[in-house]
Amino acid sequence: MFAAVRGSGDRKRTAGRAKRDRKRTAAVRVAFAGGAQTFAEETVRPTSDPATQWLDLLERVGRSRLAHEDARGALQMADQAIALDGLHESSWRLALQAEQALGLRESITRGYDELTRSLDE
Repeated sequence: MFAAVRGSGDRKRTAGRAKRDRKRTAAVRVAFAGGAQTFAEETVRPTSDPATQWLDLLERVGRSRLAHEDARGALQMADQAIALDGLHESSWRLALQAEQALGLRESITRGYDELTRSLDE
C-alpha cells in the first residue's frame, strides 16, 4: 500500500520537473529567437542542481548572442544570471565582454569595481 502511494508521488514530482524544464526551454526560445533550437535540445546538465543549470543555460545563450553580434542580448542574459548569483564569475565575464562590445567603458569600470567590492566582502 505505501509503495503505491510513494510511487504516485514520484510520478507527480517527475511530471513537475518535466513541466519546469519545458517552461525553461520555452523561455530560452523566446529569449533567443531564431537560434534557440540548439539550446532546447541540451537544456540542462543532469548532474547539477536546478539553479546551476539555469545559470549555465543563461550563460550559454548569452555567449551565443555575443558570438552572433547581439551584445545587448548577451548583456541581458548576463544581468539575469548575475541577479540569480552575484558571484557567478563567468556571468560577470560575459557582462564585461558584452559591455566592451557595446563600447560602454564607464560601465565596464563600474562593473569591475562592484565585483571587486563583492569579492572583498
